[in-house]
Amino acid sequence: MSRLTTMDPHEATGLVAETFASIKRAAGIIPNTYLTIGTHSPEGLDAVLRLDEVVAQSEISDADLEIIRLVVSVWSGCRYGVAVHSLKAKFSGLSYDAISRIRGSRTTGDPRRDALINFVRNIVSSTGTLDSLDVEAIIAAGYSESQIIGISLTIASTMFINTVNRINDTVLDYPEI
Repeated sequence: MSRLTTMDPHEATGLVAETFASIKRAAGIIPNTYLTIGTHSPEGLDAVLRLDEVVAQSEISDADLEIIRLVVSVWSGCRYGVAVHSLKAKFSGLSYDAISRIRGSRTTGDPRRDALINFVRNIVSSTGTLDSLDVEAIIAAGYSESQIIGISLTIASTMFINTVNRINDTVLDYPEI
């Protein structure tokens, strides 16, 4: 059961009403995460959605974006994030086997994606300056410096949302796969 209160979306006004309407048009529902964030920080929800729009326009494929989000969600222990990003990873073309391997902290067998997974895991699990070998490895795998910035933005957005979900114990509104 969620710990933070949420408003009835039909009672929303101003920025949050506009944002909820936009989300509902795009997704068909207002996910519980967005409902929680929008209830308590309409500007915060607007900011995270704008950040995600920037990331969506990057040179990173949808599948790779979902890999990043799934790795971060697994690492942070966010049940909601793991459920959402497993489902979205499947919709982006990843196999159940690849998703299961990512969730189990195993390699996928795709050297480029495994380099991405290792890079993201190293970022979220370490402190201080990232080892130059990690940066060299992701570049050697074919990711550009611009994509490294997109990876960083995706991690930041996912960490924020996962943190809210972990605090709130957000009720799943997506099926667990």
